[in-house]
Amino acid sequence: MPVKFYSADELKAVENIYPISNFVKKTVVVGSVARPSAYLGSNRGKEIYYTINDGVTLAVYRKEEKSQ
Repeated sequence: MPVKFYSADELKAVENIYPISNFVKKTVVVGSVARPSAYLGSNRGKEIYYTINDGVTLAVYRKEEKSQ
């Protein structure tokens, strides 16, 4: 699967769904990155795992099939 990057505007469009980190917002302009990125990358799927450990955040989402 290719790597997908999202713009700050794309992440801002869904960041309000998740808790905002003031540190992240100050550093990268958006208050949440891992969860919004996983959410968008999964076609607005369901979160199946989320963790923060030693300054690294990981969010894993189950991909939703595109409706036709």
